[in-house]
Amino acid sequence: MKSKVLLPMVATVILAGAMFLAGCEKEKITNENNTSGVQEETALNPIVPDSSVKEKLDDFFSKWEDTVTVKFTDCINVINGMDELKKLGCDNLKIDFNKYSLIWGKVMAYHTGYSIQNRTLYYDGVNGTYHYDVILHVGDSGYGVVYGIYFWDIFPKKNYKNLVLNVKTIKS
Repeated sequence: MKSKVLLPMVATVILAGAMFLAGCEKEKITNENNTSGVQEETALNPIVPDSSVKEKLDDFFSKWEDTVTVKFTDCINVINGMDELKKLGCDNLKIDFNKYSLIWGKVMAYHTGYSIQNRTLYYDGVNGTYHYDVILHVGDSGYGVVYGIYFWDIFPKKNYKNLVLNVKTIKS
């Protein structure tokens, strides 16, 4: 009897995890089109949500920070509607997707001494690309394990179609 109930539940969890990670693709940076030598980058400031939204998003994305990852790659994604967020399994949030976009992603860590030090979203006016820079701090020691560290930020609603993830690792 228990196996009849447990098997569909396990299948549902696996399917949800596969759908969650299906959009994870890392794009490469190419600045070869900028022949002027002038950088026209503008940093965009994230919106600080109320504490209940922040807490729920922190809890939701932290549950994915484990050693069981389907794709061992960095990724970045944009959510522009509540229905997209619900597909990931996160609902009951009050985010006005008419005004805001949720940018979330994952960077790979190779031992427990890794942490995200800084995240910044820049708009490159020369080539019309948004660059989401993640500074990953690596401590001297940590338990050897590969896992994904997830992050998120809420920004004013824009067309983030050309969004590139840049990960820089620094050591202490």
